[in-house]
Amino acid sequence: MSCPHLSQLPNLADTFWEACQRIWANGNTVCISCEDCGAISKRSVQCLHCKHVGCLWAEDGKGHYQNTQHKLVVDMKNAYIYCFACEDYVYDRDLERLRSNCKSLEAWKLDVGSASPEEERLMPVKKGTDLLFKDACITAGLRGMQNMGATCFMSVILQSILHNPTLRNLFLSGYHTSSFCKKSSCMACAVDDMFSVVYGRLDKASFFGPTTILSLMWNISRDLCGYSQQDGHEFLVYLLNQLHVDMGGTNNSDCDCVIHKVFGGTMYSTVTCLKCKTKKRTMDPMVDINLDIKESTLEGCLKSFVAPEAVHYRCSSCNGLDATKQLQFHKLSPTLSIQLKRFRNESSTNSCKIEKYVSFPLRLSLETSSERSKVDYGLFSVVCHKGTLDTGHYIVYILYENQWFQLDDTTITEVSEKQVLQAEAYLLFYHERRLFYEKSK
Repeated sequence: MSCPHLSQLPNLADTFWEACQRIWANGNTVCISCEDCGAISKRSVQCLHCKHVGCLWAEDGKGHYQNTQHKLVVDMKNAYIYCFACEDYVYDRDLERLRSNCKSLEAWKLDVGSASPEEERLMPVKKGTDLLFKDACITAGLRGMQNMGATCFMSVILQSILHNPTLRNLFLSGYHTSSFCKKSSCMACAVDDMFSVVYGRLDKASFFGPTTILSLMWNISRDLCGYSQQDGHEFLVYLLNQLHVDMGGTNNSDCDCVIHKVFGGTMYSTVTCLKCKTKKRTMDPMVDINLDIKESTLEGCLKSFVAPEAVHYRCSSCNGLDATKQLQFHKLSPTLSIQLKRFRNESSTNSCKIEKYVSFPLRLSLETSSERSKVDYGLFSVVCHKGTLDTGHYIVYILYENQWFQLDDTTITEVSEKQVLQAEAYLLFYHERRLFYEKSK
């Protein structure tokens, strides 16, 4: 999430860079004890206002904030920023770039022994936010996935989960940890382990094998069992539902589990009788948007999605049978998951794939009927299906540290924005560009 308090701290970039150097200088192996209780915690944090070190989840950290009103701290495990006022990890694109630069630079220094005078000059503020240390062999956060037999449909969804900024911050902050979970078979634990492996190591491992997730999927869902070609969107729905269950979700319409907070939204459905003009309005939950390919642009498909359509409906007021139905977004989620419906069942035995190109933007704005009349999104993942229904293959384009990459199983290729925008998209994932969450109750 974005944070209004970041701009209130003078020289934040300099202070944050120094904290990152302290974290990454020894390969992130130094345990720093709390200055209040002396504990060596996995979640120690350094105050960005005064460099005090405390415990994030204990009273030490909260006590320092309450006594000093120092809101911003940096997590000493992963260099992510936490705001006590917002009660959440916060995201800023320039600071994230500094974090990545410092991590890459310190890894390079560990590799060769010391930094050259030229590299020592890579400091923030002056030119730092525009400098990237591109030569470092860094794989943390960007890792291919092993295809374990027609499992590419699963890999592209897991990559989209890994690079979702909100989910990344939640799992890396210890929101759900496999070491403390008492469930014997837990998808949230498997996803937590995946985040830990992919983001937690600076090694040269070329790919990640999601064997535990595959095993859990086979045990829980018979429809997704075996090595036959499966649908990526179907796996996404299954995965989100299973995470919803394993992370304490309920069947209530106002479920506030993590998955519904990240992906959940609501929309109005209004049916209008053409005879007496009586309107019937209902509110329905949504976790994704499924669009018929009626237009050549995403914006056009969305416009068609919310346009009035004729329906057969018996009016309770006048018994009229002709009516229109119109959808309207009410509350939009931080992550927008959009499916372009490329697979169509023409009969019980015959299906076809729609291969029409649909253009889509890097930035997307949607209007709502709520107090926030417009929500702005940025694209971070594009899932594509190549080939036929029976012999197709999935790939995904991922935005990683402001650079686009094509991930094809274990193969990772740097690509341009132009190449991404020319892709024949099946699933599109957008993330809200500016997030403000209510404090936890």
